[in-house]
Amino acid sequence: MRTALETVGRVLLFAALLGLVLWPLELLWPHRVPRLTPRAWLADLGCLLLGALALRLLVDPLLAALAARVPARPATAWRLGASLLGAELCAYALHRAMHEIPWLWRLHAVHHAPRELDWMKAWRQHPIEVALHALVVAVPGLLVGAPLAGLGALWLLRRGYTALLHANVDLRLPPGRLELLGQLVATPAFHRAHHSHDPRLHNSNYASTFPLLDRLFGTYRPGAG
Repeated sequence: MRTALETVGRVLLFAALLGLVLWPLELLWPHRVPRLTPRAWLADLGCLLLGALALRLLVDPLLAALAARVPARPATAWRLGASLLGAELCAYALHRAMHEIPWLWRLHAVHHAPRELDWMKAWRQHPIEVALHALVVAVPGLLVGAPLAGLGALWLLRRGYTALLHANVDLRLPPGRLELLGQLVATPAFHRAHHSHDPRLHNSNYASTFPLLDRLFGTYRPGAG
């Protein structure tokens, strides 16, 4: 069983490695002029640390208890696919619920408080929301017999991609290709629409990876620049 310090250390290391990739991209191809302040950076870092503690104190014991009841099975392509699809569907459902259910919105409002996005804003979440997302992403995989280690890797991949979605970057692609990419997978522009303060874009673009879910459930809006 990992200690709290080990969990925090691993999350900090993971975030630092993401920063080595995403921060230079924000400097080279910014969507807007960055306005970083020490106060905002410390708030993001504080949320990151609290989220790491929530993973250790709340999520790890619950997943370990569930894994003990559902034995891990050999990794197969269908089991991996089921884990990915289940994680995406459950993450979409939880994200949408956080906008539509008042007490869940009070948790999620922490994430929507910043007026401008950068890659660190992916960590600006209430620790209970961090725990809920980690659980709903992992449970489908556990139910089909995926090992905990594999689900940990899935969580890291999703968190890394989420950081990219929040990054202050302008993807340098021709407009037609950029629009096509945004219909296949979530992009920073797709997610900026979700964070927009334009009322016409509220409650839209909930998907973490595949905008097809928003199209299926009527919550898709074109990317916001």
